[in-house]
Amino acid sequence: MKGSQLQTRGTVMKPLIKPPSLQGMLMLPTVVVLGVISMLPFFYNIWIGLHDYYLLYPQDMTFIGLKNYLNIILDPSFWSALGRTVYFSGIGVSLELALGMGIALLLSRDFPGKGVMLTLLLMPMVLTPIAAAYMWRIMYSPSLGIINYLLSFLHIRGLEWTADYNLAIPSLILVDVWQWTPFMALILSAGLMSMPTELFEAAVVDGATSWQCFRHLILPLLKGQIMVALLIRLIDSLRTFDIIYAMTGAGPGHASETLNLYVYFTAFRDLDMGRASALGIVFLFIVIAVCTLLVSWSRIELTD
Repeated sequence: MKGSQLQTRGTVMKPLIKPPSLQGMLMLPTVVVLGVISMLPFFYNIWIGLHDYYLLYPQDMTFIGLKNYLNIILDPSFWSALGRTVYFSGIGVSLELALGMGIALLLSRDFPGKGVMLTLLLMPMVLTPIAAAYMWRIMYSPSLGIINYLLSFLHIRGLEWTADYNLAIPSLILVDVWQWTPFMALILSAGLMSMPTELFEAAVVDGATSWQCFRHLILPLLKGQIMVALLIRLIDSLRTFDIIYAMTGAGPGHASETLNLYVYFTAFRDLDMGRASALGIVFLFIVIAVCTLLVSWSRIELTD
């Protein structure tokens, strides 16, 4: 009894609030600067989106609440631009995943010239998007482009690739797939190389076919890499601007005007900064919603 009383009397009361560590104090200025740089434009954008604000008449800026957001929801041009964005990103990223998987499976095997093929595969990724856009613009030229020239050997009439209303987005998708399929292939190839070979050897001994190995071994084991590659490419594809602007300028008409370009034209052609800011916020939440759904779905699949 005496011992427990002494132990109780000897207990040192710990402070409820711990003093900040040295590492935390050193990181604090960086965190504050990064927070101000990243969050200040975001909140300023929200503030501008609540106003009727034309760049030519900044003195007439008036608070209108959520009217810009209501007008966006009722605007058919917004939904058309959103549909073209889904079309461009959905088809493009799906093709990149399928082709990237095929190339990754090919690279997982040893064959002559594998190093040369890997080097050539990386070349499109090295090019800046503007350089790639102008290169493909010349190749797509109806009179001077090499694509129509090659098609003439097959007795196929030359196409107006970027000038045709129905071919504008497919032509842009082809450029995007050409440039970013290697990125998918590299991530999936790294995942394939990290897989244990014993599983495949045991499956082959048990009589599993190549398709069964792919369906029941490779796909489940590659889910993590597939989700990471999909997430990165989807975000990048949704915010694609330079290639579309350099190749078609959102035309012909509005045929290739994605949501990103719609925001740009609203801001710097129509000079309607209030509406453009609201569009930017809506676009941001669409991207966040898509990424959240993809991550949630991947967690469910990985758990199963």
